[in-house]
Amino acid sequence: MTTTAAMTVTAMAELLRERFGKKVLEVHDDDMSQWIRLDRDVMVEACRFLRDDPRTDMKMCHDLCGVDRVTSFEVVLHLYSLTLKHGCGLKMNTASRDEVNVPSLTSVWPTTDWHERETYDMFGVIFDGHPNLRRILLPEDWEGFPLRKDEGNPLEYHGIPSISTIRTLEEQNRAADDAARAEKYGSAAPAKKKPAATKKPAATKKPAAAAPKAPGAPAPPGAPRPPGAPKPPGAPRPPGAPTPPGAPKAPAPPMPPGAPKPPSPPAPPKPPAPPMPPSPPAPPMPPSGGGS
Repeated sequence: MTTTAAMTVTAMAELLRERFGKKVLEVHDDDMSQWIRLDRDVMVEACRFLRDDPRTDMKMCHDLCGVDRVTSFEVVLHLYSLTLKHGCGLKMNTASRDEVNVPSLTSVWPTTDWHERETYDMFGVIFDGHPNLRRILLPEDWEGFPLRKDEGNPLEYHGIPSISTIRTLEEQNRAADDAARAEKYGSAAPAKKKPAATKKPAATKKPAAAAPKAPGAPAPPGAPRPPGAPKPPGAPRPPGAPTPPGAPKAPAPPMPPGAPKPPSPPAPPKPPAPPMPPSPPAPPMPPSGGGS
């Protein structure tokens, strides 16, 4: 193969089989996950090959973690090529649950330094060749490895109880409290009061809407007119009665054809203008001074 395009995990496994043969133990390549399981004895050399070969160009190792598989511990790496835009997962297992040594990959990717320390801190896996393998999350005098399935956290650490110890003490205190209550009250021991649930305010009911009247039924006298209903026609005014303010004027009766138009009413005379008041006399002028 001489291609420099993105490769599938199956194609990468074929490259590794050409070089390491039966040391390639398992290949998994589907839409959910893509990884290759290798023998731990060739892991360092295989990783260096995947990093340096231009067909794979795995310059980045962005993750290394551990998994407890009950009979052994599994170390998982996730590799990626920034130039070819493809990735791959690698896996290796310890010999057993008691023999937990695997080779360190810090000589291939220095970024695995802290990842291997964290895996050692949580699972107890020993990475041979690591430059500074010590705890990174927990204190140095911590006992055990928290993510192992057969070990939990210690019951206390320098006098500080663990959460399991606190829960055990709570259960013991609760059992002693129930026993003391039963001894004091017998079978009629009062149950522990539960906090009263807050009641929601009752929703106010809206008044029921009145049933609509049948169309055409006359409203009783004095009944209020429903909104939107047309006003009833008013009673006819007697002849000669003055038109109330704001009421529309009745239209004039039509003139018979050929009848002369009635004369227009004379315009009312204008009131005379009020007389102008006489102007006041001018004030006398002061005598002018003579002489210089």
